[in-house]
Amino acid sequence: MTALFVVLTAVAVVAVAVLALRRADAFLGGREPSVLFEVDEAIEFVATSLPAEVSARLSYQDVEALLGWHLVHLAGREGEIDIADELVVADLTARAEADDRAITAEDVRAVLAAEGEYLAAIGALGPDAET
Repeated sequence: MTALFVVLTAVAVVAVAVLALRRADAFLGGREPSVLFEVDEAIEFVATSLPAEVSARLSYQDVEALLGWHLVHLAGREGEIDIADELVVADLTARAEADDRAITAEDVRAVLAAEGEYLAAIGALGPDAET
């Protein structure tokens, strides 16, 4: 009798699990995959993607600061935006100067270009986006 109960319980658990997985698959199947901006991963990607002359001038802390300031700059903006326009470059250069960092507009552009490559790699840019 106990063996029958265990078998019936196991069958019921498997049936519930199969139904739950099918329902989850149906729910998630029609959705776009979510994109997750991993800060540490982005810093590593950007820092290692910079041209040698920029990489020689910027530390990981500089790259981290620029990416953080860029996220703050972009926060709350909606619709189609240019993540590396001259307004962004000017803002990040001013923030670097206010923080006593020797970061040029050329350095900012290089970081933003590498960040664009990272965003494209994780699928965060739309299909028509240019990096």
